[in-house]
Order: sequence, then structure tokens, then C-alpha cells
Amino acid sequence: MQIGAWEESVEAYRLASLLDPDNARRASGWLYAASLSPTISFEDVVRLHREWGRKIEASTPVETLQPDLSVDRALRIGYVSPDLRGHATMQFLYPLLKAHDRSAFQLVMYSETVQEDETTNVVRILGDEWCCTKALSNEQLAAQIQADRVDILIDVAGHTADNRLPVFARKPAPVQVSFLGYPTTTGLSRIDYFLTDVIREPGDTKSHFSEQAVLLPHGACCFHAIDAPDVAPPPRLTNGHITLGSTHRPEKISTESLNAWVQILAELPNARLLIFRDSLKSDSLRMGMTRRLQNAGADLSRIDFGWDLPQAHLDVYSRFDILLNVFPWGSGTVAYDAMWMGVPIPTIAGDRGGCRATASMMYNSGFPELIADTITDYVALVTNLASDHDRLDSLRQEIRPAMSNTVCDGARFAQDIERMLKQFWKTYVESHTTLP
Repeated sequence: MQIGAWEESVEAYRLASLLDPDNARRASGWLYAASLSPTISFEDVVRLHREWGRKIEASTPVETLQPDLSVDRALRIGYVSPDLRGHATMQFLYPLLKAHDRSAFQLVMYSETVQEDETTNVVRILGDEWCCTKALSNEQLAAQIQADRVDILIDVAGHTADNRLPVFARKPAPVQVSFLGYPTTTGLSRIDYFLTDVIREPGDTKSHFSEQAVLLPHGACCFHAIDAPDVAPPPRLTNGHITLGSTHRPEKISTESLNAWVQILAELPNARLLIFRDSLKSDSLRMGMTRRLQNAGADLSRIDFGWDLPQAHLDVYSRFDILLNVFPWGSGTVAYDAMWMGVPIPTIAGDRGGCRATASMMYNSGFPELIADTITDYVALVTNLASDHDRLDSLRQEIRPAMSNTVCDGARFAQDIERMLKQFWKTYVESHTTLP
């Protein structure tokens, strides 16, 4: 994937899952690759996930215990994640955990994390109970969740590495929810709800999810910037030119993205492009990216690579005036990091949640003018912004305060989530209560 061989990559994942059919992680790797691939339609991505879900549910018994149907007590919420550590996911989960109303919710943390760190210790304190799950089989973990009397079990991984979705297939908790860690349906009908928002999913959500999609009012995530330095002055002031940038994972930089970037460079003859990622220290990866740029018609004399991270990693954004986005699977953490550092990242609102995460952030933080509908519109949006230095300067100062009051408001986000959790439980109780 990193060298742009998406068809070969997806086929390799598919064959690996066929050769090891009982290994759920192989299957998740295949679905993850399919979600990322620009060669597979969104409809086919959803179909593959649903086929996987039907298959695993057909061979997995439901094991839900009779819960306490009280509605006037603290609900027991279980979070299942392999990333309760210094991981990008924690920049979005931490604000929720910190702001949870502990009088109304008891938090049980199920950690699949292998290498615990300082972040793990911080998160451990935020929960009421902690369970290391790495040594537990799916059957054992499901039994533990039942023993813990969890009311609502929340998946925060989807089909990313080290997920425990086969446990959710057993339905160990009365209500199950997925959000945050994965932009596509899990494929499991036994996960009741998928938390998203109207910008990410503007169409008919019933055709996109095995779960019931629930639209949060202020966006589907909340961001916490860890150890963020102050916003730096625009680099064009010292460089004498606009610096366009990318800090995306190489596998996200599709051929369509590169073609759009080359068009933008052609429209801005004095601009330069800096492609920065620590993995680009690999000579072969840089050579592969260079070949792909050359095939797209890029002027290589105007493109630089970087890979040595500064001590404060967000300082890397001091080198950019504008960050370029990728598609079909758009930015997640990168978009929030860039914007927090005052660097706008215009985006395309594509056909799926994974491509619309940046658009959701733009809309909910108050910058809908940075969202384009088509590649042509996107190229025009970036080139016009790069030519408007006054607008660039004002954005550099406006973005962080705007985000602080909106997509970084942990208290508001926690209230949104908690309101939904209470409603989910009320719905469950009403459907399982026998009237006299």
C-alpha cells in the first residue's frame, strides 16, 4: 500500500484471510485494506464488511445475560481498545473519558494494549475498573464482560490492528456501540449503533451500515492536542514562497491525490511542495514516491522530502502554509494536528465517512468554506487560498481559538455521547420490559 500497489495489496490480504480462515485478524486486515483502497467502490466495501459480519455471526452464539433493567442508576460502560497508550486514537478518546459524568456512568476499560506507557497510566486513572485483555481468548473476554455486568459495550477500533470484534459478535453486553476508531461499518448486526454525524454521512445511512447510524449534533469526535507548541508565523514570510505540504501516511496518498497536487503546483508556479513523514527515511519508499510523482507529471525540482521529526512533533507544521488533503480516505489526526497549528487543510467531501472526516471537522469548527465538492473545485480552492495572503494570515490565528470552542470542547462532546447512551439504554429497557 505504501508504494501505491493497492490492487496487489488488497489481493494479498484477501489470500491471507482465505489461507487462514479462522484468523479474524487476517480478515480484518483485508477489510481495512479494502476500505483504504481507491480501486474499490464504497458499495463494495460495505458489502465485504457485511459478508464478513454475517459469516462470523452465523458461527458465533449470542451470550447476553439478563441485565439489571433499572434506568435510575449509574450505567456501566465498557470501552474496548488496543490503543490505550500514546496513540493517535487517544487524542480523541481522552477528552470523552476525562469529561464523563462519573456519577451517572461507571467506566470499565478493556485494554488490548501490549506496550503500556505514561498515557496508559493516565487513562487507567480515568476508569473505574481496568482489565488487560491481551491474554484472554474471545470466549474468556466475553465471560469477563458478562461478569463485570457491563450495560453498554463500546468498540473503539473497528477493523484496525488488534481489534476484538469477534467478542462483540458474541453480544456479551445488552447494548453495543462502535465509534471513533474506524470510519466504516464493522459489518456486525450485533453491534447496535454506530456513532457518526450528518457531515460524514449525509445520505441514506441504512445502506451504509450494519449497525444503526446515530448522528451526533456537534461532530463524531473531539480533539485533544497533546504538548502543542504555539502557532508559528507563516513560513512564506521567511521562505519567500508558499509551502504546500503533506504529512500523510504514504498509503493514503492515492494516484488521484497526486494528480490533484500536481495540478495545484502548475497553478502556483512559485509554490513548493514538502512531503514529510518519518517513514520516508526509507530510500526505497522515497524512490517509489518520486516515481509516482514523476508519472503524475510533477516538476520534481519543486518537491522536497522530509522525515526527521522535531522534538515536539507538531513543530513540523511550522514549515507549511497550507496542507494538502488526500482521498478517497481523507485525513483524520493529521487534519486536526495541522489545523490546531494554524495550517488550513482544504478538503473534498467525498462519498464515504472516511473521506469526509476533515469536512466534518471544518464544518463543525466554523470553516465550511474550506470544503470542496469536486477535484476541480478543490484545486481552485487551494490555489485561491494560496494567493490570498491576508486570508492565510488570519486563518493562522483564527483556527485554534475556533477549534477550542467547538471540536475541542470535551465537556460538550461528553454530554452529546452521554445523552445518546442514556437513550440507547432507555430504548433497550423499554423493548425488554414486560407490561403488566
